[in-house]
Amino acid sequence: KLDEAEAHLALRALEQIGEEYELELEELKASRIE
Repeated sequence: KLDEAEAHLALRALEQIGEEYELELEELKASRIE
């Protein structure tokens, strides 16, 4: 069973991955336009 601290850390990690993923998508879109 996850305690709240572990759940919070997991959520933060997922948010970090999500931000990096969005940046990658933006770079791909920009490179296609050029």
